[in-house]
Amino acid sequence: MLNVLEEMSYQPELVHLQLEVLSNPVNVSKILHTEPCGREKMLKFFLILEKSNAGFVWNLTEQYQTVMALLPNLPDGHLLGFSNNLELGSWLVETGWYAEASVILSVARKQAGCRPLELLKTLRVALIAESLSSRYEEASQTIADIAKLIKHAKDVPMTLTAGLHHSLSVCFFEESDFEGSYQHGVMALQLLDDTINCPYETIVGTFRQLAKTCLAMKRPGQARLLITQAVSWSRHHFGAVSVPYAEALEDFAFYLLAVNAYRDCLKIESEVKDVYFNLFGHLCLQPELAQGNLAFRLYLESYGYKNIGSIDQYMDYVLDLDRGRSGTRNGTDDRQMLAIKRIPAMMAVTNAAHEEMLTSREFEEALESIRAPPLMLDDVRKLFFTKFA
Repeated sequence: MLNVLEEMSYQPELVHLQLEVLSNPVNVSKILHTEPCGREKMLKFFLILEKSNAGFVWNLTEQYQTVMALLPNLPDGHLLGFSNNLELGSWLVETGWYAEASVILSVARKQAGCRPLELLKTLRVALIAESLSSRYEEASQTIADIAKLIKHAKDVPMTLTAGLHHSLSVCFFEESDFEGSYQHGVMALQLLDDTINCPYETIVGTFRQLAKTCLAMKRPGQARLLITQAVSWSRHHFGAVSVPYAEALEDFAFYLLAVNAYRDCLKIESEVKDVYFNLFGHLCLQPELAQGNLAFRLYLESYGYKNIGSIDQYMDYVLDLDRGRSGTRNGTDDRQMLAIKRIPAMMAVTNAAHEEMLTSREFEEALESIRAPPLMLDDVRKLFFTKFA
């Protein structure tokens, strides 16, 4: 099926057939969960269909809801069962369709029933979606639900607990509560264990988030350690042409901007865009479909605008362009609007770290760190809590 769908991508007259195939939730689930490279190929298809049929992904999630209402008691392992819907919701978060992810995760939550561990797994992902889309009221309720479940759940795996603390760290960071973000980030770091099947995504994600929070807390040594290790780990375990590597590298670019290494930041960001382009083509760099950290890219662009106006004026300019775009959006999010809402937290970080100046030698050392084999997890922890404490 994948090869046929890919051929359709290169023939505009066949896109309507591709749309028909991928409007079926069972087909989407089958590709995502059973086909090699299904996640990467599916994103390419979704970008093409969303570009040619605005609202495609939202319409698909509505179709999911309709189908799931007719099939309420599917086993976990079914293509539309709990496990696969949780994975689909996670994938939608990773690819920036937060409103759609929330719909699918609400389905997964119903399927979880009264099982505390399954509910916690779902809420962990839902909290990320709500935090990155500035749905703070929903995020507050999710945090309350997590707290209730934790009190009664037995034998919560350490990896899941670490993931929950990571999600809480993300949430507090986006609301500019850097003290709370730091506390939860440190808890996640302490709980990580790469000897018990802890996903590398969880380890790298914890490093990345805590690195940003360390900048806000004026802990540049800890920030540099974690962000360079995040890039090194992602490169080593996922490859230099992968989404985890691009995400970590973009956070490294943000670190460089925060420590006044603007030119070096631009070089790294250019490399990030090359990775995304090689993975998904030009559509993934367009603002309305952007993969990666669009908020950071807009913030970085505003630096080039500073000679003729303030960052706030630049954001107003971007919003005016955004409002001028035609077409209905259904229930989906406007990615540029969400990105702009996330910029105040980034501004707070760079303001906190503005006294830090990265020397040329330190930049070269950082590059050596990200290109070198990653440190062992215990060594990262030891350095974090001793040398850079």
